[in-house]
Amino acid sequence: MFFNIYTMNTVNNTLQNLFSFLLLVTTIFISSPVFSTQDDTVRVNDVATPPVIDGKGDDGCWNDATWQSIDQVWINYGEAIEANDYSGRYKIIWSSKENLLYFLVEITDDVAIGGFIDGQTADVYNYDIVEVFIDENRSGGPHIFDNAGTGENAENAFSYHIYADFPPEGEVTSTWWVGDIPMPYTNHIADFALRKTGNLYTREFSLKVYDDTYDNSNPEASRIILTKDKIMGLSLAYCDNDEDDGLRDNFFGSVWVTAENYNNHWMNADDYGVVKLYSDPFTGIFTGNQRFPSMEVYPNPASEYLYVRTNKEADRFVILDINGKVISAYTIGEEMVLCIPLAFLDNGLYYAKLIDNSNLISVGKFVKH
Repeated sequence: MFFNIYTMNTVNNTLQNLFSFLLLVTTIFISSPVFSTQDDTVRVNDVATPPVIDGKGDDGCWNDATWQSIDQVWINYGEAIEANDYSGRYKIIWSSKENLLYFLVEITDDVAIGGFIDGQTADVYNYDIVEVFIDENRSGGPHIFDNAGTGENAENAFSYHIYADFPPEGEVTSTWWVGDIPMPYTNHIADFALRKTGNLYTREFSLKVYDDTYDNSNPEASRIILTKDKIMGLSLAYCDNDEDDGLRDNFFGSVWVTAENYNNHWMNADDYGVVKLYSDPFTGIFTGNQRFPSMEVYPNPASEYLYVRTNKEADRFVILDINGKVISAYTIGEEMVLCIPLAFLDNGLYYAKLIDNSNLISVGKFVKH
């Protein structure tokens, strides 16, 4: 095959243009920072034994949880940040026994600024703090203020600004303050610890979850029962101030947002990430002689009826409240399956025990809703 001069020049120009394009793409790829986000749907495991809230993060219950990044630069949007200046990540688990979410947050920061005093100093977001954004039913939408005219509801989602003074090197603080719009919600966090180890700041805390009927005069009325397969909107963020000037320098988030929505999380839940609660079909802890460890309780959660199936001989099935008080007991015959109406139970978490003539066979838990 023969090529004329025109054809050869065209081929050469095409190859040169292609080479230039590939070189440009490669240069951009190499020189641009690589940011990661939290998983599209974060798996949140139910744990039999919750962590000790001490800011160490060394409890076994954290082992199967996956680290999620907090390194999307929301302010100043898309800015490249050196790893020795800031890096952040978190883990999340839940306890059906305690009805709490648990967070482990690790922030590496070369400068950490504290000194916030509610009502006296600059706004809390101008200090180094963790923020948790949670939308219990993943409904999305605005949540700035209670406004019947526009339908905006401050409790449609919560934007928790979690502040604590930084402890001395190697020590821990368990004093915290939580702010949201329009008021403090410090008691929404059941336990908190912040530990300093060099430039590593480790926070452990537990969080109660409320729905959009929240009334600050009676919070527990709207506290939800966390259940398997529940999906919620959730993102974490970190405010970073590198100078003692009362002004936030950077704002990092766990999810990607558009430039237009760089600072919208505090007033709109549309961009929140997604988490899903996972649990085994039966999450009991088998104790006693363990000769008959097989028991199935379903459905879980249950509303009208609870079915109990065992493929081993047992004498009694017992329902207890979360304080261990016996609510009801049933004799197990040869049928091996019990059908228990639940109209007599209030909504909530309960324990189930399967017992033979002298020993506890197995114990687990279920939710009535």
